[in-house]
Amino acid sequence: MEWKPIAVIGSGVLGTSLGMLLRRHGAPIEIVAGRAPDRVALAASRIGCRAAATVEEAVREAPWVIMAIPDDVVAPVAERISAEWLRTRARDSVVVHTSGALGTPVLMPILATGGSAGVCHPLQSMMNLDAALEWLPLTCFGISGEGKGLEFARVVAEHVSGSWVRVGDDLRPLYHAGACMASNYLTVLLESAVGLLMDGAGLSWDDALRVLGPLVEGTLENIRRWGTRAALTGPVVRGDVGTVRRHIEQMTARQVPARTLRMYRTLGEAATALELDWQFAPELTGKLIEPSLDLPSGGLAAIRDIEIRDVQLFDAWHLRADFDGLSIAGVLPIAG
Repeated sequence: MEWKPIAVIGSGVLGTSLGMLLRRHGAPIEIVAGRAPDRVALAASRIGCRAAATVEEAVREAPWVIMAIPDDVVAPVAERISAEWLRTRARDSVVVHTSGALGTPVLMPILATGGSAGVCHPLQSMMNLDAALEWLPLTCFGISGEGKGLEFARVVAEHVSGSWVRVGDDLRPLYHAGACMASNYLTVLLESAVGLLMDGAGLSWDDALRVLGPLVEGTLENIRRWGTRAALTGPVVRGDVGTVRRHIEQMTARQVPARTLRMYRTLGEAATALELDWQFAPELTGKLIEPSLDLPSGGLAAIRDIEIRDVQLFDAWHLRADFDGLSIAGVLPIAG
C-alpha cells in the first residue's frame, strides 16, 4: 500500500506517539489537529509536522486520517470530516480511529462520501508520552474494517509494532472489555492489595507496592510461560478453607473497605470455579454429590456449565450443573 499524506486528529499522548513512531518509519505525517492550540503546536513539534487550526484544515491537506480522540467525539468529528470532504476531496480518502470499543459503523459519514473506514486500536495503557513510545512498539493492535480502511489500519500496526489481530465490528465491546479487565481493573485490584498490606504489615503505600511488585511480575511471567491454569496458586487451589476463613474474618474485623471484601469474595469464588472446571470436574464421580441427585452416566465429566454459588467462607462448593439440558443442584464438601 503506497503512502499518502496523513493527518492526525488528536494531540494527546496517543495521537502524538503514533505520529512520532510512524514518522520514524517513513510515513508522511503532514499535519496534526486538536482542540487545544498549545497542545497541537507541541504535538506538531514532536512529530515534525505542521499544526492545523481546525480539523477541516487538516483533512483538506491529507487524504488519510488517523483519529486518536475520545470515543464520545469520534462520531461528531467524523461528521465534520465528511462535510469537508464532500466539498473538497476525491472519493479515495481513508479514516481510521483508535477506539477499542467502537467499530467502523461510527465512521458511516466517511463511507457516505465514498471514502473508506477502519479501526486501529492499540492494546496498551499509555499514561504519558514516554511510556507510549516505549510500549507501543511492543503492542498488539486490534484492527477492523474492509478494503482500504482495513488495509490502512494494518499498515499502521505493521509500521508501529508489526503485531495485530482482526476483530469483528460486532464483537469489539467484548474484546475491549477483556482489555479493560487485564489493564484497568488490574490497577484497581492492586490498589486494594496495597491497602491490605499497609494495614496488615504497617507498610507505607510505596513500600507495599514495592513488596508486591516481584509477586505480580512473577505471576505474569508464569502465565506467559505456562498459561493461566498452571499459574493459579494459593489457598483456593489447595482447598485451604481455614486460610480463606481467616482472611475474611480479619478483613471484616479490621473494617476494610466493603468493596475490597466484595472483591476478595468474588475473585475467590471465580478462582474456585476455575479450579473446579480445570482440575477436578473431569475426575469427580457421582458419589461425591449428594446421594439424592441422580446423575447421568459420565458423572461430573459431563458438566457443560458450572456456577459456584458459595459467597460466605467457601466451606463447600455449591454446584449447579447442566447435563445436556438436565439441570441439577448439589454440594461438594471441601475438607478443611
